[in-house]
Amino acid sequence: MLARISRRLAGLLATLLAASFVIFAAVYAAPGDPAVFLAGGRDKLTPEKLELVRAQYHLDEPLVVQYGRWLGDCLHFDLGRSFKYSDQVADLIVARFPTTLALVAYATVLFVVLGVGAGVLAAVRRGTWVDSAVVGGTTLAASVPSFVSAIALAAVFGVQLGWFPVTGGGEGFTGTLHHLTLPALALALGALAIISRVTRQAMADAGAADHVEAARGRCRTARTGRWAR
Repeated sequence: MLARISRRLAGLLATLLAASFVIFAAVYAAPGDPAVFLAGGRDKLTPEKLELVRAQYHLDEPLVVQYGRWLGDCLHFDLGRSFKYSDQVADLIVARFPTTLALVAYATVLFVVLGVGAGVLAAVRRGTWVDSAVVGGTTLAASVPSFVSAIALAAVFGVQLGWFPVTGGGEGFTGTLHHLTLPALALALGALAIISRVTRQAMADAGAADHVEAARGRCRTARTGRWAR
């Protein structure tokens, strides 16, 4: 067991390293001079100024050396500084982590409750138009990307109807739920089809089991006997 876990962890680490190097190399090979962007993108930049910027950010070093520096900083939880917010990236992630965790938990509750409910309804009404509507609706919801459904939900329920806010995180428990409902629902729609179909099939298999059929037969026999008397 430990050897299997170790192999899986080693494979995961190798995959992460390979993916990070490929992405880093793709950014390095992108057109344009990053030193110009880091210097402010001004047109009148002297070669001396550009060389100072390259030296400051180690852009004058080989690709492998730059990747090694970046990897070492990541291992020390130094993710660099955001040029948009003028703050450390790690601090920005930590500040937004509670909201992200609440969003994931809310979306999980939604797709479990809605998915199981839809699966139970489809299983109870199996073979009817209700079953077809549930299967078709959940499949359609799963086929739409999350960002598309998020835009549609925000446009309809946030902008046109005004039922939910489209910005901010809210204050307090109810305020947070109110603000996170639309994004949580957009995330939950993708998993509805899977949960509903698994629930529907599980109930169908359980209903076809021998002990369930035997119980149904006993119930029919008992009702028939009471009616006969």
